[in-house]
Amino acid sequence: MRSDHYFITKPLFDLLLFGQTLSPITFYQYINYQLPNLVEQVSNNLLYWSILGTQYFNGDVATQLTLFFDDTFLWHYYVPTKHQEIMQSLYNGHRV
Repeated sequence: MRSDHYFITKPLFDLLLFGQTLSPITFYQYINYQLPNLVEQVSNNLLYWSILGTQYFNGDVATQLTLFFDDTFLWHYYVPTKHQEIMQSLYNGHRV
């Protein structure tokens, strides 16, 4: 069974500002003051994904969740290297 990797548990969703770019100040606030809670909720989310058999868009089992504090890295380095995989996933009707 294939599951969508964009499902986030409610406790993790409530902890972070998903859909928004984190400023460096907000990012470091999480690192300095909420890291234990963040680690616990990300671990719980990965366990949830593991139980569901959640896969990345390329079919690999989901094993990590990445948070970026600098959207320059995401848009200028990570996304371009994954361009073909992202496009293929979109062509196959999957969300990215």
